[in-house]
Amino acid sequence: MSGDVLNLVNKDALTGMPLVWTPTAAIPTYWMKPGDTCVIVAEHAAMATGTAILVLPGVAAAAGRIYYICNVAVEGGASAGDTSLYVQENYTELTTNGDMDAADDYIFLYSDGRQWRTLVDGVA
Repeated sequence: MSGDVLNLVNKDALTGMPLVWTPTAAIPTYWMKPGDTCVIVAEHAAMATGTAILVLPGVAAAAGRIYYICNVAVEGGASAGDTSLYVQENYTELTTNGDMDAADDYIFLYSDGRQWRTLVDGVA
């Protein structure tokens, strides 16, 4: 992890307890709130034929915050366990690294109030 990112993390930019979300066929989408700065997407074998969608908070509402998102495990078929990160403003996938389809994929994002910036990309 780069020194700049580590300094921001040490300054409590990531606050609160992690939110552990387990997608299901009935609830395949979670709309993040600005305070959801640490989200762990749990194993979701129940989603055997689809992709879970995690919608980032509005970029303006999230301004100045760092977000950590991790896809813990991938189970099942070709798309089972996949998690896609969507931008709230236009409900489309985050362009460069929005497809978290491997076990322990992770990403640190920063909102500058205008767009999402990738600080650390651990997406395979």
